[in-house]
Parts: sequence; structure tokens; C-alpha cells
Amino acid sequence: MQPTGPRLDVPTADFWYVEGGRIKEFNCYVGLSVMLAQLGVPPDFAAAVDAPAAAAS
Repeated sequence: MQPTGPRLDVPTADFWYVEGGRIKEFNCYVGLSVMLAQLGVPPDFAAAVDAPAAAAS
């Protein structure tokens, strides 16, 4: 798929856990719903919430 050129502006949060002067763990969380909306893929949160209930029946 060829790129189209538009840029994404997605909020993120980075968490660094340091112990003894060394990086013990690093986690990066992305604003997924913002990113999907910018890509033109609206998230369907209602279906995501309903799916586990339907699977359990």
C-alpha cells in the first residue's frame, strides 16, 4: 500500500521504570481511538463491550 502523505497526531504516554540507575521496564501507551479516527477507522466500542457477553451465552 502506497503512503498518502497525511501526518498523524496521536497522543502517547511513556513510562520508564528505573532501578539502580538502569531501565528496568519501559511501557508506551498510544491513544488508539484517536489514531483509528485519523486513519478513518472509527472504533466500535459498543460491539467490543457486547462481544464478551455474547460469547458467554
